This record gives sequence, C-alpha cells and structure tokens, in this order.
Amino acid sequence: MNDPASAAALDEALRGIERDYPRWYCWAGVNGTLYARIPGSSPPVTVHSATADQLRAEVHRAERLARETGRYQ
Repeated sequence: MNDPASAAALDEALRGIERDYPRWYCWAGVNGTLYARIPGSSPPVTVHSATADQLRAEVHRAERLARETGRYQ
C-alpha cells in the first residue's frame, strides 16, 4: 500500500477495531493480509481477513464464540 492516505485510513480502521475490542491487537501483514489476535491467549486466538470490515466481522465472530463457549477468557 503506497498511498499514504490509504495507509492512514487502514491504520485508523485497525485502531478502531482495537478500540471496540480492547483485548485484541490488529496489524497488516507484509502481503496485505490483515490480522488480529488476543495477546497471551491460550490456546492462541488469531483471525485474518482481506479487509478491515471483514477483520472486524471475524473479531466479532470470535468474541461471540468465546462468550458462547466460555473460552479465551
């Protein structure tokens, strides 16, 4: 991503996910894939996606699953 405006928008979208889901850490991989993880979780919890909106949906799904199963607390 060479466009500074696009990079800034992506960074803001990832920080927005972290604000809404404080225990998650988000980043963009070198290949453009977006990732989110819960640091220190056992077992490790990581989700990935192609867009920030899809990543937010994956984090939301993982949070819902955690509430339903009692995992990753």
